Amino acid sequence: MTHEELAARIERAEGPDRALDCLVHEVIGNVVDHVYAEMHSAEETPFYTASIDAAMQLVPPDREWSIEGYTCSGVRPDHVRASAWVLGSPRVFAATPAIALCAAAIRARSAS
Repeated sequence: MTHEELAARIERAEGPDRALDCLVHEVIGNVVDHVYAEMHSAEETPFYTASIDAAMQLVPPDREWSIEGYTCSGVRPDHVRASAWVLGSPRVFAATPAIALCAAAIRARSAS
């Protein structure tokens, strides 16, 4: 899976996803046992799609980045609630700030 394909999958996530966390961890150069992905601790595989702190680890060094949050009235549950940008990648819109930053960081890594 390419960085671009993974970023597109992350953007579509509706919430934190351990399978995506494992794919991210693998794409950045780590070995992951996908059979036990759901049981991985944060030390084994960070919670990239659940934690802004973990997603920040994916941002290439010395790159500027930003996150913007949006509110949703509940009228449109599929409405984007956050966006993120990392220098070298386009702005990403996703369900949560952590997911948006994760996808933007993966896109930025692809461009470097």
